[in-house]
Amino acid sequence: MKETVCYEVAGGKYSLVAYVSAPAPTLVDVYGWVSAQPGNVYAYPDGSPKSWRSVKVGPDGQEFKFAIETALSPGRAYDVHVSTRKAGGPTPAAVTSTAVTGHSLPIAP
Repeated sequence: MKETVCYEVAGGKYSLVAYVSAPAPTLVDVYGWVSAQPGNVYAYPDGSPKSWRSVKVGPDGQEFKFAIETALSPGRAYDVHVSTRKAGGPTPAAVTSTAVTGHSLPIAP
């Protein structure tokens, strides 16, 4: 499994963009979220990460994207994250803790 996370800015609005691929077609659950620094504090979406469940990914990869619809404070650092798991499993516990796993990328509005 290969995953990459990035973000895009259009019209002053941020979106998380993740790319996931696998050597052979595989059913996965993909999770995306934003944390704030300092402390890697879970920040968005409210309550739990954005999830795409039971999605088939293969060698060509697939894009997953969602708008970050919360105000990002100028001067504060944030990270966008993606974590991919085998389909049907529980939401990763690390998403709501400071020991976040998955691939991450810092952003600074």
